[in-house]
Amino acid sequence: MPDRVDCGKFLKQCPIPVYRLQMDKETEEPPYLDIGVSRLYDTHKDPGQQNPLTDKELEEKMCLALAKQMELHDAPGEQYERLGLEPYQMKNHI
Repeated sequence: MPDRVDCGKFLKQCPIPVYRLQMDKETEEPPYLDIGVSRLYDTHKDPGQQNPLTDKELEEKMCLALAKQMELHDAPGEQYERLGLEPYQMKNHI
């Protein structure tokens, strides 16, 4: 796994080097759970997060909101890819 780990100044808001780990669905070590799987919960009705919501309209709204916050905080492009938010990345240019 060392060939999948990078250290550098990848975050504009962080003056110190951070690690960047390449992860994919075939990774055998944590954190590999749920890559590419949508997980949206109503934490008031389902605090144990046992039953994911399947409301596509709500999921779209949350994806847009998350992408907007990621852009405001200069999230690296890899995060959009990891979270499946590439389609939303261009919609939020400020």
